[in-house]
Amino acid sequence: PPPPAGPDTGDLVVTVTDAPGDFVAYIVDVTSIRLERASGDTVETLPLTTRIDFAQLAEVTEFLSVATVPAGVYQRVTLGLDFTDAEILIQDDAGAAVPAQVVDGAGDPLGQIEVELSLAGDSAVRITPATVHAFSLDFDLDASSVVDDAVTPPVVTVEPVLLAMPALEEDREHRLRGRLARVDEGAQTVTLAVRPFRHRHGAFGRFTFAVDDATVYEIDGAVFTGGVGLVALNDLGADAPVVAASL
Repeated sequence: PPPPAGPDTGDLVVTVTDAPGDFVAYIVDVTSIRLERASGDTVETLPLTTRIDFAQLAEVTEFLSVATVPAGVYQRVTLGLDFTDAEILIQDDAGAAVPAQVVDGAGDPLGQIEVELSLAGDSAVRITPATVHAFSLDFDLDASSVVDDAVTPPVVTVEPVLLAMPALEEDREHRLRGRLARVDEGAQTVTLAVRPFRHRHGAFGRFTFAVDDATVYEIDGAVFTGGVGLVALNDLGADAPVVAASL
């Protein structure tokens, strides 16, 4: 995207993903993604609690927000999770999806927790003025969860394992959901107001991406390629819901 206007801030593109696992569903409320500098100053990059099915992110990385943050080196990330209304489904021997009970390491029902991860060395998030950076979070479900399916209902013991990298993972599919903000036919770019997952409102930032003559568009059941598709996309008008994917 174009660099932000502020002389002392940069834009941070936050994405979320997961490694392949054995869960049918792993739906949890993400309440916060907070970055911290060595000085102790913190910045929140997630404007609203977002309900995420991490089991659906095994093959794709989802754009979560584009946050404008103060320049600096951020050496810690804290992920807020709320398991109070979590929906975790495992597959039984017959292939059916079975709801599981979620507990912590002590066997108590799991509620709101925070997972901290130190970002040392090359893993630190370095924000420089008027530039755009990326930050990917991986909530590793298999490493975070121990399943006991010998009891009824099954019990999933959760001790979260969080991975992060200060870049986009180039070898994965990326998906961006949002409302159409601008189409520039001359520059061949599209700007979306980011709306991750099922959000219809919220200040999740804007993201601009490039298209070309090979870009494929599916609009109201019709398929277009290249410039014709870009014109058709522009004709939808502002606020049209759009899902963009890099395959």
